[in-house]
Amino acid sequence: MSEEDFSELIDVLSRYSPTADCSVYFANVFSTYPDPCEAPVYDTNLMKLPSLIREISEDRQVFTPANIWSSDRSWLVYTDYDLWATKVSSSSELIDELRANPHLETLDWAPGGSSSLSPGKS
Repeated sequence: MSEEDFSELIDVLSRYSPTADCSVYFANVFSTYPDPCEAPVYDTNLMKLPSLIREISEDRQVFTPANIWSSDRSWLVYTDYDLWATKVSSSSELIDELRANPHLETLDWAPGGSSSLSPGKS
């Protein structure tokens, strides 16, 4: 995700978290961990996530986490390391707010069904 998109996503997620506590898992093809299960999970504050990502990035290559989830498990974000897609699982209220955000491009997808693209207005 771009930094701007990631900031917008964090802003929306923060409104649906009773605390700003979240967990973050990085899994990318360049990992120094031979077994992805050994890669560390970071516990952090949602609002500090952009600085954590910059801090642990190697060789100035910044990748968004593979998974981010709130401490109360009310939402889960999956981001593909090569920026192919980001998936959010949560309540319909949070998903509706993401869809309505003029700075985010969203796609509704259902297996075997039709998809509809909702472009951002940035």
